[in-house]
Amino acid sequence: MKDGTPTARKVPKGRVSWERVKAKDEKSTWERSYEAKVGRESEGPMMPDWMKLRKVILPFVALFVILTVLAFLIEPLRYIFPLSGIVIMIVTYFLGGGLSEWHSVPPTTTISAKSMLEYRYGESASDWDMITAGFIIGGVVFLSGVLAILTAALF
Repeated sequence: MKDGTPTARKVPKGRVSWERVKAKDEKSTWERSYEAKVGRESEGPMMPDWMKLRKVILPFVALFVILTVLAFLIEPLRYIFPLSGIVIMIVTYFLGGGLSEWHSVPPTTTISAKSMLEYRYGESASDWDMITAGFIIGGVVFLSGVLAILTAALF
């Protein structure tokens, strides 16, 4: 009561006002950015992006070259590699749960379907790390077989 007149509560009992939520969110954003800066400085010298990329791509290029030479020298592997690459990609798609993204929702945009799945499951229902890794490995095996077939046809 102020000056003898009753005042209504602006926020129901047990709830938090929007101002406090916004202030807390801004504070946590600032704290996160500060922790990221402090963490980055304490890691030591930063590597350039091209060196990080080289460390990731170099093993795949080496695997591609080795598989291509192997398939070129051993004739049956020329035809087994493309088939096995396709099988690897299909199997990892099923094992990673790729079909769980195909649900019985009326035709909507991909963005709304993805947001519905994130709301329902907390995140995507599929293991996209496994699916992506399977597609990369299967693609390397497939392309090495195809390149070995094309190289053998030219020579």
